[in-house]
Amino acid sequence: MFGIDFGNTLVGNMLGVGSDADEQAEQTSKLSSEMAKDYWKRTKGVRNQVIGGLDDFMKGNFDPTASPMYASQKLAVEQQYQTALDNLLANLPSGGGMGENMASLEMGKAGSLVDMIGKIIQDEYNKAYGMAVGSPQQSFQGLGTSGNINAPLLGKQGQTMGAQYNALGNIL
Repeated sequence: MFGIDFGNTLVGNMLGVGSDADEQAEQTSKLSSEMAKDYWKRTKGVRNQVIGGLDDFMKGNFDPTASPMYASQKLAVEQQYQTALDNLLANLPSGGGMGENMASLEMGKAGSLVDMIGKIIQDEYNKAYGMAVGSPQQSFQGLGTSGNINAPLLGKQGQTMGAQYNALGNIL
């Protein structure tokens, strides 16, 4: 304002001038807040969908075969199965050996699908647990960071006001 940094001085505070550091800290705090709000708004749709899915899971209303992960993984298992079946039919003569190998192939496919469903269920459980335990901790960390940025500013403002009232008292 005047080419001199009057911030955190009696003259500067009486003129309403803050220090450069105070202004930067305040800008940082505002930017951090704006970024957090923007991120919150942008992720609302996905967040609500995930929370709804986790709620269904915890209530026992979760069908792992309806999961988007299931369809792509099932396709991969079925493609591998079909390739193995084609090789089996092309390379083994019919008879007892083919029957055993086909049974083994079917059992392997079924085992892969069951294992895949188990992994999807475990993944949902891990997400639910993380949401319940991790999210509050992250929220409190964010509040703590904001408090750490703002606390020194508020302390300086309090000191400044005290100095102003002290100076005013000395004048009167």
